[in-house]
Amino acid sequence: MKTNNDYAMFRRKLIAAGYEPLSQEPFLQGYLALQDLKENASQVSTLLFDGEPGAGKTYFAECVAKMLGAKLLRYQLTPNAGAEQLLYDLHFLRIIQGMAGVDVPKSPQDLFSSGILVQAFQESLHGPTLLLLDEFDKALPEVDSFLLGCLQDKAIHDPHIGSQPCDPANLLVIITKNDQRTLSNALMRRTRRVYLGFPHPDQECALLLKHIPTFPLQEARTLISLANKLRAQKEKALKVPSTPELIRCANDLLVAPAEVAGSVVEQWLVAFPQDRSLLKQSTAELAGLFKYASGR
Repeated sequence: MKTNNDYAMFRRKLIAAGYEPLSQEPFLQGYLALQDLKENASQVSTLLFDGEPGAGKTYFAECVAKMLGAKLLRYQLTPNAGAEQLLYDLHFLRIIQGMAGVDVPKSPQDLFSSGILVQAFQESLHGPTLLLLDEFDKALPEVDSFLLGCLQDKAIHDPHIGSQPCDPANLLVIITKNDQRTLSNALMRRTRRVYLGFPHPDQECALLLKHIPTFPLQEARTLISLANKLRAQKEKALKVPSTPELIRCANDLLVAPAEVAGSVVEQWLVAFPQDRSLLKQSTAELAGLFKYASGR
């Protein structure tokens, strides 16, 4: 039986690695996932982070890797990606040169190297490894069952590479998604799940001021209030502002001339012209709300 001290130590180490304690759930599920590595190495421990873009899903994985001293392998899934993108990294220049007769490959294996999933399984045989599959929901639905099979078998089976086992005691897989599509029920059952929304306004304000201590408190609250007005209309908006964008906006406001403060805020809050109508204030009104930050 693990004690509260074990969990408290995990929290302290993860915070020391840079993770901001905005929610209990990432700490709890992260702690339990690491216990799987220690106590139940018969399976590959897997975490699924769902939620808003910019809510800190990828950063959590980076901090866990830093805390563990693990090799971090990150792969950004692209729209309609298939399983082959996880298995192979094609050498397009070699392919083109071979077609032109400049550098004819001796075998098909000369045209590709190991993909990110194969690399992660290989690395786990030598030491702690964290595989981050970012925006996994962009991939084709059949990739769910492919990944599930690899996790369950603790090995990759492919006619081109043969079988590649992993060491489940050394491998943590973190999947992030932005609600592009629903993952398969089988894969969902296989993973620990965490949903990350945007922080509470007080938490987000504290985080912003931690990064930029000289930013005025009242204007930090105003900036977050404007962002939350847009977030409340996310069904209409093409994109809503994330916490990192608010931090960059605040930093720009400290150095920008007062007369352009409204444009700075508008640029960071509204990514696409189609969303401008969702922000009720004019550029001049926005500038008036951030006079102090802009040095006036």
